[in-house]
Order: sequence, then C-alpha cells, then structure tokens
Amino acid sequence: MMNAKPLRYYLTFIGLGIALWLSFLIVIRLIGPTVFSTGNPLLLVAYLLSLPLVWLLTILIARLTGIPTNEMLVPIAIIDFSALLLDGLAVGFTDLYGPTHDQIAAAAAYLLWGVGLTLICAVWLSYRKA
Repeated sequence: MMNAKPLRYYLTFIGLGIALWLSFLIVIRLIGPTVFSTGNPLLLVAYLLSLPLVWLLTILIARLTGIPTNEMLVPIAIIDFSALLLDGLAVGFTDLYGPTHDQIAAAAAYLLWGVGLTLICAVWLSYRKA
C-alpha cells in the first residue's frame, strides 16, 4: 500500500508540470516552423537532443525537490499528466503551437515524445539505488 503524501507534495509537482509545459510552449513558439514541421531534419535533431535533456531535467527536479532519484516515478507521472492535460486543451481548442495543422501536429508529437521519455527515465531510475 502506498503512503499518503501531503497535499503540498502533489501541488508542487502539478505546479512543476504547468511550469514545464509553459516553458516548452514558449520554446515551441519561438522556434516554431523552423523546427516543428513534419519532414524537417531539425525536428529529428530536437528529438535526439531531448534524450540527455530529459535525463538532466529529471535529475534536476529530484535534487530541487529533495526526492531521491529512485523515487521519481510518481512525481514525474504527476508532472506529465499535468502537462498532458494542458497539451490536450491547447491542441484541441487553440492554435498555441502554431498557425498550421502541420506545425501543431509536429509540436504535439514532440511533447508526447518528451512525456514518454520522462516516464521511461523515471522507471529506469526507480530500479537504481538512490
């Protein structure tokens, strides 16, 4: 059975999910069609650069919050679902990711990739010693 955590624990990671989503939204808006269009070789570069970035970001969040790295699966899941909910709203009801369907699709796919990577990273870290 899982121990109940205080509300502040959950709110911290929900807040981080919102902040990270907003940060990535700003980056996506700044580099926009230069990177986020299907078939663009720079999109592949962005995907590849995500691998070390996700790793570093997960470690940084663990250090900043004082959570051992092998206990980051639940915090990352909370961060991810918070960001995914905002992503769903943004893709479904706005043009925040860009003016064209191609740009929106490429940006949303990239965000899904990032969520998948963070979860894989957190699962892997959960099997390691703190």
